[in-house]
Amino acid sequence: MSRKTKTKKSITSRMGSEYSPLQRAVIFLSFFIILASAVVSIVYLAGKNRGKEEAPTVPVPDDGQQQEQQPQEEEPVWDGISLQETEDAGEEYVNETLFLGDSNFLRMVGQGVLTHRNVIGKPGKGIQSVVADRDVYLAGYAEPVTAISALKVLCPRRILMNFGTNDLLGRVDYFIITYKNAIAAIQRAYSYADVIVMSIPALREDEYTGYGTLTMKTVDEYNEALKDMCRELEIPFLNVTDECLKDPETGFARSEIMYEDGIHIEANGLTELLNYYRTHAYITEDRRPIKQGSTYVIWSPAEPDKIDCSALLSDVSARLAANGYDMTGSSDEEGAVRYFYYTVDSAATDDEQDSYAADMVSYVNGSCSAGAKLRITWGDDGSGNHVFTIKEITACTEHEYGEWTVTVSATCSAKGSRKRTCSKCGHEETEEIDIDPQAHSYSWETVREATCSEPGEEKGTCTACGDVTTREIIKEHEPNVTQPEVPATCTQSGYTREVICSVCGEVLEEKKEVPALGHDYASSVTKEPTETEEGVRTYTCSRCGDTYSEAIPKLEPEPTPEPEPEPTSDPESGGDQ
Repeated sequence: MSRKTKTKKSITSRMGSEYSPLQRAVIFLSFFIILASAVVSIVYLAGKNRGKEEAPTVPVPDDGQQQEQQPQEEEPVWDGISLQETEDAGEEYVNETLFLGDSNFLRMVGQGVLTHRNVIGKPGKGIQSVVADRDVYLAGYAEPVTAISALKVLCPRRILMNFGTNDLLGRVDYFIITYKNAIAAIQRAYSYADVIVMSIPALREDEYTGYGTLTMKTVDEYNEALKDMCRELEIPFLNVTDECLKDPETGFARSEIMYEDGIHIEANGLTELLNYYRTHAYITEDRRPIKQGSTYVIWSPAEPDKIDCSALLSDVSARLAANGYDMTGSSDEEGAVRYFYYTVDSAATDDEQDSYAADMVSYVNGSCSAGAKLRITWGDDGSGNHVFTIKEITACTEHEYGEWTVTVSATCSAKGSRKRTCSKCGHEETEEIDIDPQAHSYSWETVREATCSEPGEEKGTCTACGDVTTREIIKEHEPNVTQPEVPATCTQSGYTREVICSVCGEVLEEKKEVPALGHDYASSVTKEPTETEEGVRTYTCSRCGDTYSEAIPKLEPEPTPEPEPEPTSDPESGGDQ
C-alpha cells in the first residue's frame, strides 16, 4: 500500500512540474467533456433499451423470412370456404344483412321472417338479373333500379346471395361465369360490404319437384361448383343445403319443410334457414362510411301499379295526423312495438283507393292508443297486392332488461360486445367487453414429435398479439394382442392375455398364470335311504358338471315297544280284603 501511494504522489508531483497552468486547464476541461458525453450516452441507451422491453416481441419464423404483420382484429372462424358454427349473432346481424336472391328470400317477407327493409327477392329471379334487370323498387324512388344500384342506397354491412334454383336448366359453367360477374359488379359498386354465397336449397324427391327436369343431382353439382368458386374468390360459403335442409338418409330436402311443388320452402324451413345463418356468422370490421338508412325495398308486379301507394300512404298519414296521432315514428326508435297489416288490391280504382284510406284510418282508430306514435310503410306481397304495415310505438318509461348476451367475443387484442333486450319494449342496449388477455388465438406448430415412450411438444403463437406458449403432445401406444386370454378351468390353470405395443414393443399387459379354479360342488339326495337299503347323495360341479356320489346309511329300524307289566297284590295289605 505504501509503495502505491508513494507512486501516485510522485506522478502528481511530476504533473505539477512538467505542465503549465494553461495546459492543466485544457487537460481538465477535456476530461470533463469526455465524462459528460459518457453520462449522456448511458442515459440514452438505458431509455432505448427500456422502450424495447416495454414493446411486445413477435417471434421470428424459423425460416428467417419476415411475415406480414397480423391484423389486430381476430379473423372470422371458418375453414377456408364453409362457414362454421358460431354463437347466435342475433337480430342485429340479420338487420345489417341484405338478402339478395329469388322467391325463397321474398317468401321470408311474406311469412314474417324478414321485412322489406333488407330483402331483394323476386320469383323467377336468376343470377343474370343482378346486373341486367331494373326490377328493384325503393321507397321514395319513382323508377326501378338494378340490384347493383340499390346497394348504394341500402348500405348493407354484408350481402347474402341465394341464386341457382332458377338457373338449373342451363349450363353450370355459364352459371359460374355469370355469378362471378355479378360478384365483381357488387364489389365495384359497393366495396364496403362482405359478400356471402349461400348454397342452392335442396329439392324434395325429384318426382315431386313439379318441374320434372330439376333434380337433386343437378343441385349438388351446382353447389360443388359454387364451393370451388368461393374458394377461388376467397368468399365465405353458407352450406344450408347439406347441413340444414337435407334429410341425411334420403339426400333430398326434408318433406316437412317443403311445399308440394318440391322447390319452395315453407315458413318453418325458412325460420330454420335464418337461424342457421345467425349461428354460422361471418363478422368482420364494419367498413361502411354511411350506415343503413330508413329506405326499404319494394317489389312491384311486372305491370305498372294502378294505385299510387305513395299517394295513398300520404293520404292515410294526413288523416291520422288530423285525428291526433304522431306520425314521426321510426322503426329504429326504442319502444314497445305493435304491428298491423292491411292489404290493398293493386288493381283498385280511385274510388276504391279512397275507401281503402277510410278503412285503414278506421282500423287504426279502433286498434291504437289515442295520440300514439305511428309509422306506416308499404310493400308488395308478390301476388298483385300491396301490404301496408302499421307500427305503433309506445315509449318505455322504465326498461326491464334481461340477461346480457355476448354478440362479439373479446380477444387478447380486441374488445368484444354484448347486448340485452328490454322485455317490455324490445329496446336493445349494447356495451363493450374489455379485452381478455387470456383469449388468445394460437397457431400451433410441432417442435418435437411424440413417441410411445416420450411426449412431444407443440409451440403456439397467438396470431393477434404474438404471445407464445407450449403444450405437451401425448402419443398413445398401439396395442397388439400377442397371446389371447386362456380361461382357467376346474382342473387346469389358465392365463391372462398378453398385449404388446406394435410400435415400440413395450409390454402393456403381462401374461400371468391363473390357478385352476377347483370344483364347485353342490349336493343333492338322488336316492332316499330306507331301513333295508342305503341312500345316495350326488355331488355336481356347477362349472364343469363333474359328479361323484356317496352312500347315505340305512335308516335305523324303529324299536319295538315293551309290554306294560301285569298289576300285583300289595304284600303289606295282608292279602285279599
